[in-house]
Amino acid sequence: MSDYIENEVKILNIDAQEVAKLIERLGATKVFDGKRVFTTFDTTDRFYTKNNTIIRLTEEGKLKLSVSYMNENGDKETIKLFTSRKKETVDFLSRLNVVPIARVESHRVSYELDDIDFDIDKFPKIPPFLEVDIGADSKYSLDELVRKLRLDGNELVSIGTEDIYSKYGKDYFELFAV
Repeated sequence: MSDYIENEVKILNIDAQEVAKLIERLGATKVFDGKRVFTTFDTTDRFYTKNNTIIRLTEEGKLKLSVSYMNENGDKETIKLFTSRKKETVDFLSRLNVVPIARVESHRVSYELDDIDFDIDKFPKIPPFLEVDIGADSKYSLDELVRKLRLDGNELVSIGTEDIYSKYGKDYFELFAV
């Protein structure tokens, strides 16, 4: 198995303020609260299909450049590179014939508790969701966290944001086309 396969679970349609309070009661520390800007680049004319490379530039403090693609098993793999120079990064990608196809702003509040990362994401035109990434040595199971956060009735998914938009009948790439 690749070291780059994401193991995050997203819990859809949450009450962001209530979930934040419950995460803090667990003893988690807030590590980020702010705007994020995603610019998605593509190397082909196809949008986010199997074996299609998507490159995402995420602006959150330091710039984070994520290279994501689907492997032969259909798993999303992500390798994160960090850069502090947006213009140079965009110029580099354009020289590789990688072009921007979508841009969206969102708000994220991030917490850490031991080896668990919690991210409350608010994107335009869809309800907020919680992203949970539980480390292998966590003292909590996903089921236990879901119960403690009172999210037993919420849908859990292991899909990307673009696919969450699809669940709500919306086309991410059409809504946020550059």
